[in-house]
Amino acid sequence: MRHQAIQIMDTVTEDEYLNYESTSTIRHEYYSGYVVAMAGDTANHNKITLNLATLLHSKLPEGCELYSSDMRLKVKGQKEVSYRYPDVWVRCGNESLTTETTGEDACLIIEVMSHGTRTVDETYKVTEYAEALKHCNGEYLMVDSERHYVILKGWVNGRFITRRKLTSTGLIYFESIKSQFSVEDIYQKILLN
Repeated sequence: MRHQAIQIMDTVTEDEYLNYESTSTIRHEYYSGYVVAMAGDTANHNKITLNLATLLHSKLPEGCELYSSDMRLKVKGQKEVSYRYPDVWVRCGNESLTTETTGEDACLIIEVMSHGTRTVDETYKVTEYAEALKHCNGEYLMVDSERHYVILKGWVNGRFITRRKLTSTGLIYFESIKSQFSVEDIYQKILLN
């Protein structure tokens, strides 16, 4: 999802953000008191996200649920709380979400990166998502929408590390859901420059 900063004079509280977001016609992410508007996506971003959701949906184990960027994820850090709209995310072993607009306890989070989001996805979100995924030794997959490139990070022996970096070929195995698919499947029917 692309980010577009909103001009604000002061930071806002978590409650102020949630109240504003409940009536807003566009989505916003929240981090450390700052609110960032979500802008539109490119065609490739959308196609890759749909490919990922389709692949995951067919491979989810019993008791796991798949969500798209329409569902907000609450990320509790040691000191901060943030609200993100990951492109795709999975939670397992929890009570099913039905009417909620916010979920927690992700075990797999995927962001499709573009030129405008790469810095946030590879820095701030890595730190936030690592904390959010710690409870289940979960994983964070970053997929580039402008070239064949994926990075899988995950918890291994108490550390959140890069587990795989792949370009045009190879398999990605997700410990959190005991499933795998190929880089070729992610980029199926995607035209890149």
